[in-house]
Amino acid sequence: MIKQGIVIQGPTTYYKEIINKYKDLPNIVWSTWEDEPIENLNYISKYIPLVLNKKPNFSGYLNINLQNITTLNGISYLINQGVEEILKIRGDIIISNPNKLLSLLKGRKMSFLQMCKEGIRKDIYYELIYPHFSHDYPSDLIMYGESNILYEGFNFLQ
Repeated sequence: MIKQGIVIQGPTTYYKEIINKYKDLPNIVWSTWEDEPIENLNYISKYIPLVLNKKPNFSGYLNINLQNITTLNGISYLINQGVEEILKIRGDIIISNPNKLLSLLKGRKMSFLQMCKEGIRKDIYYELIYPHFSHDYPSDLIMYGESNILYEGFNFLQ
């Protein structure tokens, strides 16, 4: 039996909505910044583990260093818990049926889930709630894969 987990990475702006959707899932962690609002961190830590990270001196182009650090440390946490496959999502994305999505992805070495603007794809079998409303929908927002492959993919800051 493959042990799956979820890394939520990034800011905690939508912490209540995220926690309400994911709090009953096993093997989940939120990896964020130590300077996030304390009330958000206290609320999250009542329901799921937190990994708090220090921000780097340089956030990286398009904040890639910020995303990289929180993702890598969240993956490390789950690897230490024996998780074999990980779904990485941002803290401003809610998957309406995470159990169904995890069951569909189980056994894949690596997957990148693209998103499209609301109303474009009605035939998709899970729904993403995406409050960020950016003009871009890059493939690094939602990633799934074997723990070691995801780890190596984000382990480039050394």
